[in-house]
Amino acid sequence: MSAYDPWRENVDPRELDALVGQAQAGDHLAWEKLIARTTPVARKVVRSVVRPDEVDDVVQDVYVRVLGNIGQYRGSVPGHFTAWLAVVSRNVALDHVRRDRTSLRQEQPFGTASEHQAYLDAIAAPEPGPDLDVVDRVQEAIDSLSGREREMVILHYLTGYSYKEIAERKRISEKTVRTLLQRARS
Repeated sequence: MSAYDPWRENVDPRELDALVGQAQAGDHLAWEKLIARTTPVARKVVRSVVRPDEVDDVVQDVYVRVLGNIGQYRGSVPGHFTAWLAVVSRNVALDHVRRDRTSLRQEQPFGTASEHQAYLDAIAAPEPGPDLDVVDRVQEAIDSLSGREREMVILHYLTGYSYKEIAERKRISEKTVRTLLQRARS
């Protein structure tokens, strides 16, 4: 049996938007509910960027950033918060990866000459993980899309929803989802 994932359930985007509005107004209970409902999305996006042992810390950083910026969030489309959260999650995760690599380069090695050389070899070796140049190009491509196309790309490719799940969640036809994704790919 798989873990419960509330985003695989049919969550009403308007209900989520209501929680966002309540959280913006300072309702702490709404903020807790918002975190509980959206954590699977943030975890999925973060997990695609950072090492498994870093996911919890980075997801916590995501919600620190979301809390700091929730007052500026203006959801123009019902359910847009999920897409916004996915973008924030990706950006925080990429910041973490960049910061991690920078701190590795700044560490001062100690020990013997062979330990020093091993250190230099370790930081020069390519690390497993995303190619940041590719990630940046993908982000530029996503940023260039229209709002609806961007949302479909994020929901399908970043959060893993099927055409049918997106159509149900956004209350549009599967054909519209396919068309928007096709436009985004071209």
